Amino acid sequence: MKMSFARPNSLIRMLKTLIAGLFLVASSSALYSQTAEVGNLKAKRQAAIDKIEDTYRAELGKLKLKYEASGDTAAAKEVSALLDGEAVSNDAAKKPKVSKPLGAPNLDGKWRLSNDGTGGNTVEFSGGVVIFSGKDVISWSFTDNQITLKFSERAWEKYNYDFKNPDVMRGFNYTGAPRVLTRIKIP
Repeated sequence: MKMSFARPNSLIRMLKTLIAGLFLVASSSALYSQTAEVGNLKAKRQAAIDKIEDTYRAELGKLKLKYEASGDTAAAKEVSALLDGEAVSNDAAKKPKVSKPLGAPNLDGKWRLSNDGTGGNTVEFSGGVVIFSGKDVISWSFTDNQITLKFSERAWEKYNYDFKNPDVMRGFNYTGAPRVLTRIKIP
């Protein structure tokens, strides 16, 4: 049997159409595979976000109970607002109203932070937070006459608090470098 190609242009068009169809099938298969991978990744991300949100809300609930038990209604209301989904400002200029740790001395006000007691940056204690450079807000804790400023899991500073000399705290940071906080007295 002999084939004759009287119209080669029609054969070329047919082959082009066939190749385009095969390419479309192959690319849609690859696209489906990529889309499924992206979908799986998005689902894992959302599950992790949901888990973090659940943990956050559970910890807020515990914190609210703690504040209520200690009689700190302002802090309890703030936590309640967070639980109810209301926006609570974290703007340092508005000085967040977070209570100081239980049993801690009143450190409210401006302090000079330095390595040797001279010069340095100004920080402000306001209730249960410390404000650095007017914008960075971190919490602090008080245990066994020691004040701990916690920037992250690995970055912290610890100061010994002397009730006899409450205007100067000496300590060290996580690298072992000496640190001094001196209360700034406003006349």
